[in-house]
Amino acid sequence: MCKICHLAVLSGITLIAQIPAQASSGPNGPSTVPLTVFQVVSAPNQHQPFPANNYLNAISYSSPSDMWAVGASTIHFDGQQWTAFSAPDISGAGTNALTGVADLSPDNVWAVGYINEDTEGQNPSAIVEHFNGTLWQMFSSPQFPATDQVFLRSITAISPTDIWAGGSDFEDPFEFPLLEHFDGTAWTQFSPPVSDCAVSGISADATNDVWASGVTLGGGTCILHYDGTGWQSVSSPDGCCGYNYLFGIVALGPNNVWAAGWYIQNPNDDRPNLTLIERWDGSSWQIVTSPNVGPSGQVSSLLRGITAVSANDIWAFGTSIDINSDAASTLLLHWNGSSWAIFPSPNVELDGILNDYLLGGTVLPGRDIWIVGSNDVADTLVIHSTEH
Repeated sequence: MCKICHLAVLSGITLIAQIPAQASSGPNGPSTVPLTVFQVVSAPNQHQPFPANNYLNAISYSSPSDMWAVGASTIHFDGQQWTAFSAPDISGAGTNALTGVADLSPDNVWAVGYINEDTEGQNPSAIVEHFNGTLWQMFSSPQFPATDQVFLRSITAISPTDIWAGGSDFEDPFEFPLLEHFDGTAWTQFSPPVSDCAVSGISADATNDVWASGVTLGGGTCILHYDGTGWQSVSSPDGCCGYNYLFGIVALGPNNVWAAGWYIQNPNDDRPNLTLIERWDGSSWQIVTSPNVGPSGQVSSLLRGITAVSANDIWAFGTSIDINSDAASTLLLHWNGSSWAIFPSPNVELDGILNDYLLGGTVLPGRDIWIVGSNDVADTLVIHSTEH
């Protein structure tokens, strides 16, 4: 099947996975998960032809008829269909990408990312872009020395005048957390009192309750918290002895924050990766048991993000990779209030090869769940839940 044409076939994909409604009891009382079905939704590739990159890193909405997904592509959903839009410096070349998006209204959308990754003779630089209802434009943001390697990887919006973005600033041999704030007029850099944390995820439930998660240069988890006055490092456990990474984070309240990522058991190996999920209960971060795709030792399970319907209905997502074949399949985990379980999710096989990743997700009112990623990097991947 041709690389460019295969998206036309996706609209014919039928229901992939369904689990009947089940009642369970969790720390916040009984929870019922309706019968849920995830299916692939047709979405365009902004860049053609192969091998242009069109993967999607993040998704955000202001309403069911105004939703943006960004990455190496920039696409918009109007309630009926997805349409590709051009954005400055997002060319599909694999060196530039948008990594986070915050959709506040149809004429006020923010995205962050980077340019010049793996570009000979240049270091990566962080970028901020804004959509004004008509087009995407570069927006002025803090600048760094040309010798620094600077990334923005996530964004969270509390209001149009209270937005945070997170990333990292590598100044050899140190990697500093990068946290930037928008007050409605300008972006300003904040410097937390910690010198070793590359931020990947950021989430806020209030002006004085913002959380960021990531990884240290040594391969340990790191979590930062903003209390309305300043950023502080908060202790978080490692899964084990090798590399540990908390990639995504979602703040539901002062006593209920979740972070998801992966770890490696053996410090001398680079895989298999195992799922790592941690929870903040208001006093400390603790690891919550989460499942992995089997057979043990033969499959890597990596979580790249987490989003929540409610305290008893949380979704973590990523990919599972067969170590022998390198086949990559979508990975979806669900929290029902008492435990995490693997939830069936659809894949798109291209030319007999599985290479599917889930990278960003959001939940609209009415338990309307959207998750985005990539099929073989060159193609967008969008899956959507419905209930019956």
